[in-house]
Amino acid sequence: MQKNIFKKIIALTFITTFLFGLFVPFNQSLATESTTVTLSAGSTTISSGQTTTITATIPSTKGGQTISFFTSGSGSYSFSKKTCSISSENTEKSRSCSVTFGSSVSEEESYLINVNVYINGEPNNYTVSTVTIIVKNPISTVTIDTKTPATTKKDTDTETTYTPLAPLPGLEEGEDFDTDQDCAFGVYLNIIIKVILGLAAVLAMVMIVMGGVEYITSELVSSKEAGKERMTHAILGLLIALGAYLILNTINPALLNVCLDLPTAEIVVDDSVPQTPVNGMYCTKTPGVPSGGYKNGADWASIAGAVASLPTGVVSNHPNTDCIKVGDQNCTSLRGLNTNIIDNIKNKCGNDCKIIVTAGTECWLHGGKNQNTTHHPNSPTVDVRATNSANMFFTGTTKFPNDNKPYNKGGVSCVAEPANTTSSTTGSHWHCQ
Repeated sequence: MQKNIFKKIIALTFITTFLFGLFVPFNQSLATESTTVTLSAGSTTISSGQTTTITATIPSTKGGQTISFFTSGSGSYSFSKKTCSISSENTEKSRSCSVTFGSSVSEEESYLINVNVYINGEPNNYTVSTVTIIVKNPISTVTIDTKTPATTKKDTDTETTYTPLAPLPGLEEGEDFDTDQDCAFGVYLNIIIKVILGLAAVLAMVMIVMGGVEYITSELVSSKEAGKERMTHAILGLLIALGAYLILNTINPALLNVCLDLPTAEIVVDDSVPQTPVNGMYCTKTPGVPSGGYKNGADWASIAGAVASLPTGVVSNHPNTDCIKVGDQNCTSLRGLNTNIIDNIKNKCGNDCKIIVTAGTECWLHGGKNQNTTHHPNSPTVDVRATNSANMFFTGTTKFPNDNKPYNKGGVSCVAEPANTTSSTTGSHWHCQ
């Protein structure tokens, strides 16, 4: 009986010592006096001309140290005083003293603050944890032209960044993960693989400790075997996880650079390509058009109906000429146009927005050889010229993107079709449907 109690005491002592050593660094648990100076700042980022407080803290009960501050940096900087003294009168375990730091710069500058420690005028070998102060130049006055729509740029694009709730390997604390970088998903997976390896090591250690406790504290042969088996499995699992990573990394580190990003599929729609009549007929496969299509040379007004009334401020690129017959070239037809889309664009874009319609219901000028297009009577589909106003509405800048990709704004989806996308696309425009 006493033998079993003695074994349990030894086992518990071993486990306690192991866990204590695991979570408490040896130098912190046994050291009698720390020789580390910790520097902290009231603010690590200040504007030019401002000041911040730099505090030096020494976990010491003796006191009497003199702290001498110095820094690196090319700008004009100053300390309120270059030295401060640690008082030896009180008996606190942590003692500190402070100085004020400031700088005047024309461009952003970083200052690494460091110190030397003296005791009775003699230098002492203290370890110093430095602090970096970033000084930014003052914000310049900007004149805003109230007649031109202003654009703003965010420091962080929240649509393309991911902020982890806890630091991840390879990312500094507080650093955002850019989801718009090349192979972003693969980079994120590589980070997660390292996290999983770390978790595997921790779990293996826990299982080894549990197996050791079971082996030491149990008198039953079956329990001892179970404890040995638990430890064996934990060690083997950890070796397999680490071994797989090390083998692949040794053969070729690129094998671990997982990249699952799929190539972007670019679809070019021939909606700006004029149709070729089939047996003298246009728009034979256009939705919303009667079976058989429209006959070449037929009167367009009798087919499409009256010219639609555009919102104030919206004009056609051919304001005085509508298409007269089916098959006419170089014309823009507003006959039978459903104005829902153009009304929506104008309402959201505002009164100062310049909108020019370059294509409407003339289906034979769109759809290419398949004669399949969304341009036809009673359809809201329109093409809008890439004016600065239209570009600003869809992209937030006056520059046309030239990427042949859709942009969604105000419930409207418009594709940015660059000039010369097809043989008949003479100018950049927004294809809205």
